Amino acid sequence: MKSSICSIRGMKVALQLIFLFITLSASSQDMNRVQATQALRTGDNYIRFGNFEQAEKAYSNAIDIDPSFADAHMKRAFLRKMVGRSQESMVDYNTAVRLNPYVDYIYDRRAALRMLAMDYRGALEDYNRAVSMTPDNNEFRDNRVENLIAMGDYDAAMADIDTLIQNNYFPENQFESKAIVSMLQSRLLDARMYIDSALAVNPNSSIAYDILGVVQLKEENLEGAILNFSKAIELNPKFSIAYYNRSVAHRYLGNGRQAARDLDQAVETSHDLSQIYFTRALVKKELGDLDGALSDYEQALDIDSSYTKALFNKAFTLKFMGDYTSAMNHANEVIDMQPDNPENWNLKGNIHLMFADYNLAIDCYTEALSLDAEYLDAAFNRGLAFIMSYRINEGCDNLRFCMDRGHAKAEKMYVLFCTD
Repeated sequence: MKSSICSIRGMKVALQLIFLFITLSASSQDMNRVQATQALRTGDNYIRFGNFEQAEKAYSNAIDIDPSFADAHMKRAFLRKMVGRSQESMVDYNTAVRLNPYVDYIYDRRAALRMLAMDYRGALEDYNRAVSMTPDNNEFRDNRVENLIAMGDYDAAMADIDTLIQNNYFPENQFESKAIVSMLQSRLLDARMYIDSALAVNPNSSIAYDILGVVQLKEENLEGAILNFSKAIELNPKFSIAYYNRSVAHRYLGNGRQAARDLDQAVETSHDLSQIYFTRALVKKELGDLDGALSDYEQALDIDSSYTKALFNKAFTLKFMGDYTSAMNHANEVIDMQPDNPENWNLKGNIHLMFADYNLAIDCYTEALSLDAEYLDAAFNRGLAFIMSYRINEGCDNLRFCMDRGHAKAEKMYVLFCTD
């Protein structure tokens, strides 16, 4: 009996020690969470005053104190996204999801970051998860619409938009989204109908007038488009996209200087859209301002270093200005980014041709033609390179190939070099 009592007492002592250990451990974890929460509040205060560097330090401190605190990773992820450090932001979002996979808004925010990285499929997975977890959250569904449109899944986008209209969630915006989808599907009459619905909700919607202007651009009603873009700008003088769109209409009409003025206004109201700088560079080049064009290509690349069209055009402009060495450096960068684009190889070949490096030029043109056998400009240029390197027969074969397919300059060059 005594032995049994001792055994029971021993078990009670052991259980008390285990309970005490668990209590102390939980207390320690609770204390870490309290300290980490205080660090988060400090970071939030720094954010309010625009001190992002100190805010990040505070959020990182919270993570150091309590690495399992998903909110700390979330806040640092959001801050890093805000300052343009997308890859680091994604690491934090992934950690937050791993730590707390049952919070819907983490998926929604990670989806937005994936959209910026053009990972549309990954973004859709996150939006679907967020919506499935909270089907009544209209904001999540609205965010998913943008993703579905970007992926070209117009039927699914329309279904979400109809749900949002039924829920009376910013119906003006939803009708505008339906107009955009219809326009992308070339259903211009439907687009006009949805624009009318948006204007019935809000007669002063600058976005609706801007979309109507784009519809008229597609209808080739350039004067009407300009009137509607102007109305959008009148309603919202800081509407950079409307200035940009109006510049497109002016450029089509041959009003280069007016297009340039609109693009100046677009840049003034929005400094972070690479497409605006790129288009202004094109207009400046057409107006003969090569230095200005070069500067705008550089601005576009500062915003988006992967903007291959800007890099290609910058290289082309440098070649045109006679700076062949810089042009070649940029041409090589473009090829590194897009090795399967025949235009990039043709550009590099043209630069080699300017240096009289005929064999290297021929190699580049041949690479372009291996990617696109009907790329007549590359075949024409290769023909000239062969002729310039005294390989007349090969050059004439290339010119004849182009001439037979209707290349504008091939017949003249063929007559000049290949006939007696």
